[in-house]
Amino acid sequence: MGWCKGQLIEQLEAKLSADFDNWDNATYIDSFDGGGAMLFNMLQQHPNIRCAIINDINSDLITCYRTVRDNVEQQILALRNIQAEYYAFPDMEAKHEMFMTVCQRYNEKNLPPIENATKCHIKWLYNYELILSKIGICQNLI
Repeated sequence: MGWCKGQLIEQLEAKLSADFDNWDNATYIDSFDGGGAMLFNMLQQHPNIRCAIINDINSDLITCYRTVRDNVEQQILALRNIQAEYYAFPDMEAKHEMFMTVCQRYNEKNLPPIENATKCHIKWLYNYELILSKIGICQNLI
């Protein structure tokens, strides 16, 4: 399992300056943003943060963030469409076929940002649902 700052939020918060919430127009910088647990916590807990600068080694993840930032309505529509297509399949075998098709296109790289972020989402969704279905927790999560 990978390292996750989400598991360390309380400890990291404790490292902030005692007067952090009094700082005007604070900037949050995270060089290894990952899934954004710390970013979203900081933005929710500290309204004085006016700017967030994030980076990650995973360029596809950063593309997802940029796409949401720059084209949120188009991204939501694309996600709804591909999610509806995914959940229309009757079983994991059919979903696997879609997953393989998505992976083939995704691995070509240089996709338009919305398509890249959408394909990235389906890859995560399929893997997550596959794990949960194997341990019998649930299906059709979203």
